Amino acid sequence: MKHNYKLIIIALAGIVLTYAGCSKLKDDGTANTSTVSTKVVNTQLATTLSEALYGSEGGFSISDGLDYPTNIDFKVKGKAKIQSISNFGCGFKIDTTFSASLGDSDTSKLNIWEKINYQVACTSNKISSVSIADSLNLTIVGGGSNITEKYGKNFLLKSLNPGVSNTKLQLDGKLNLSVNGSYKEGTATKAISATFSFNLSTLVIDRTADADIISGNATFSSKGTYDKGTWNYTGTIKFIGSHKATVTINGDVYTINVKTGQVL
Repeated sequence: MKHNYKLIIIALAGIVLTYAGCSKLKDDGTANTSTVSTKVVNTQLATTLSEALYGSEGGFSISDGLDYPTNIDFKVKGKAKIQSISNFGCGFKIDTTFSASLGDSDTSKLNIWEKINYQVACTSNKISSVSIADSLNLTIVGGGSNITEKYGKNFLLKSLNPGVSNTKLQLDGKLNLSVNGSYKEGTATKAISATFSFNLSTLVIDRTADADIISGNATFSSKGTYDKGTWNYTGTIKFIGSHKATVTINGDVYTINVKTGQVL
């Protein structure tokens, strides 16, 4: 996968650098002891979901639909195995593992391990679905940071009119992300731990409208801790079209742009 391996600290900036103390009630009436606001968690949730669905950091993108996958190549400074994509069509399959270690010392390095399985299925000799399973382990050391990220994605993208038209598609699947490690803030070394898990159900994608997700739902959970607070939230996502979705976390409702990852 052509991932853009920028520092995970940047990806988590909303959580690490922003803090709001708030304690609300869970839907079941019990006290939620989270001290990191839902607003902060929603910001990172929006970014994570956008990158997973539209491939802004590389990898699978629903914009490709059931066509040739534009981002499934391994290319890292000539040291990675390149998976050649040819004869794309019925029965096409990628099932491979990639690893690389970049850096010149134990205090400055980037270790990557990734396994991807991508398979194409057909109806009436026409592509009708693709399945994607992607697992990534990433370790970044440098600049006072020592961060390990684990990422897993299992998606099934299928035609709603198999064998006839692939303009309307449905996506179902799961997405998981965890980050653990430490980072430097001034002269202090601080720890962080965070997880995000998503279950995506019947997301309908209109490829004639810039791969807009016009309907569908998801549930999610997220928990974590760092020096300024902790959080433990569950919630729902409703996709409403025009690249928008409403996110409900602990009773708070936000609107996000699913394609750009922006909170509106």
